[in-house]
Amino acid sequence: MAIQIQGNSGTVAEVDGTVFRAQRVRATPLDYGAFGHYRVSSVTGILPAALAAGAVVYSFRWGDATRLGVLLRLKTRFLPLTLFTAATLTDATSFDAYVGRSFSASHTGGTALTPTGNNAKCRTSMATSLMTDLRIASTAALAGGTLTVDANPFVQSIRKANRTNVATGTEETISPTTDGIDLDFDMASGDHPLVFAANEGFVIRNRTVWPVAGTGQLMVTCVWAEVAAF
Repeated sequence: MAIQIQGNSGTVAEVDGTVFRAQRVRATPLDYGAFGHYRVSSVTGILPAALAAGAVVYSFRWGDATRLGVLLRLKTRFLPLTLFTAATLTDATSFDAYVGRSFSASHTGGTALTPTGNNAKCRTSMATSLMTDLRIASTAALAGGTLTVDANPFVQSIRKANRTNVATGTEETISPTTDGIDLDFDMASGDHPLVFAANEGFVIRNRTVWPVAGTGQLMVTCVWAEVAAF
């Protein structure tokens, strides 16, 4: 006996194909209700030589008391501009992202990215973002910020940055590295995204002090949803 499955609107679910007759489904973005999905891509200024270990270069602060911010994707790429001092280069230009809790004061300095109006919306009809503060470093690390970061990062990059041409006329060689953060939560496979309640968020920090020579720029792409419940 056939069994019909009806959706919320009363529409009967269909099947596809003539062999397996699998139920017809369509993957859709996280249901955002009266809120929305947002995407911001940004680039630091030229980060200076001798950048301190733990220097904050990106800050995402969620302060809304009743709605949730859901991080869906986080990607970074680093571009070296001035060669780093090879003799002291370890994992310079590597970055760590940490969840921040008890986030009671925003970072200062850098470039403010907090969306206003239609900025960063994935669809014009979505609501203006509820983001409390989003910012990226310019030519120095961000300052201020009151929060408690987790003991360990939730995602990392590792890179040495320098490219070496071992002899004139030969091909350039690059040490094997993982260049940048590439975090993409796959909820269809069971991944749970980072869900931020009031006074939570995350920061991206420089891992080790940079040598006295070496500069570069960091690109960060952040994608999140804002929802009433998750």
